[in-house]
Amino acid sequence: MKSNISSNLFSLILLIFVYIFNSYNCDIKIKDPKKFISDVVIDFNGDFKYILLEMVNKTNLNDFKYIVRGFQKFDYHKKIYNDFMINNVYKYPDIYMNFTFNILGGGRISFESNNIKIYGASGVYGKANHKITSNLIKLNFPSYNVKAY
Repeated sequence: MKSNISSNLFSLILLIFVYIFNSYNCDIKIKDPKKFISDVVIDFNGDFKYILLEMVNKTNLNDFKYIVRGFQKFDYHKKIYNDFMINNVYKYPDIYMNFTFNILGGGRISFESNNIKIYGASGVYGKANHKITSNLIKLNFPSYNVKAY
């Protein structure tokens, strides 16, 4: 009986917390939504496809950032893009409604121990600018040897 009461109490407290958080969350104004999306999110082993995206402010085209995403679990570049949109843009539409997300191309990343090789092209989106991709990876992971082909 005591366990049941503490479980119900915990559920009630959790429900109240979620309600309060959601109430306040709606009123939050984010100065720079670009900061909430990591520049680079990739797997750290193996060979996999990647995409290069450009996040552009609809009202100020000079306000943009590049984004790299790559994972072994996706066999198509389009699936990487869909995953990105679902887990970022569609999940937080109020934050990202003033931005567009353009696919600039794709390719492959080969990751072995401390070496990262960027090469190839997407059959659908074409070749990403591997120099931009390589610079972003170097900036975010300076201890790795990164080469673009």
